[in-house]
Amino acid sequence: MSDSVPATDRSVPLGVVLLAAAGIVTGVLQLLGGLGSFVSGPLGFLGGSVGVAFAVGQIVTLVSLLRLRRWALTVTLLVVGLGAIASLLSGQLLLLLLQGVVAGYLLSVADRFD
Repeated sequence: MSDSVPATDRSVPLGVVLLAAAGIVTGVLQLLGGLGSFVSGPLGFLGGSVGVAFAVGQIVTLVSLLRLRRWALTVTLLVVGLGAIASLLSGQLLLLLLQGVVAGYLLSVADRFD
């Protein structure tokens, strides 16, 4: 019996669902925080606008990850990789390990993405 996934299997892996769900919850909280920054003056409005833009981008990417879109996988791996570099440079080795596990898992299910 082979460990490879048949090309016709389009089910979303549980790990992808869990990662996306956690990220979407975080994105919604960031979106609310960004919207809340709008009322704190001009700099708050500018910072809130940037925060809202990033939160919307995160939510769109993670919903697309749930739809098994290849571009969403690429963006997610890029963000995880940049986070891993930042973790390495700042000495956060546990976070670096977690990011490595996430990247490894996503790469192991990459054949499910179109």
